[in-house]
Amino acid sequence: MIRTCCRIATASLLAILSAAARAEDPAPGKPPLTLHLDGTTQIQIAASAARSEEQLVRDWGQFEFTLPSAAFPLPAPNCKGRIRLRLIAVKPSEPRRSEILKARWITLQALRALAGGGGAALDLALDTRHYTVRDAQGLRLQYCNAFSNGAVK
Repeated sequence: MIRTCCRIATASLLAILSAAARAEDPAPGKPPLTLHLDGTTQIQIAASAARSEEQLVRDWGQFEFTLPSAAFPLPAPNCKGRIRLRLIAVKPSEPRRSEILKARWITLQALRALAGGGGAALDLALDTRHYTVRDAQGLRLQYCNAFSNGAVK
């Protein structure tokens, strides 16, 4: 009886969390919220970011960089410094994993060029299902963290 009750409660919780995550997804056909970066945006790539494409694959495509909160497209009232933006991991089960990781490597190189004062402008798709709240004031960051799914083509 207790096991059945816990399974039902767990299934219900998972359904609620899944529905909440979908509620923040952009509507079909609506473009995701993007972050525009150019030579004027003062980004800093984390020292832990991959130095080779092979390392990026081992890191599941994750890396971070920071940027001034004023350059971020959402208000971040609890963040007085820089926003830490992390590119989300690409799971081994992802059918397009190889293609996504190749694009992620190109994105990291483009970000490094921007951080060095050169390179072309870049737009990143933001994942607003994490670290954000939606209230009467609209969508905003809770703190100084954000996620991205990668470059927008």
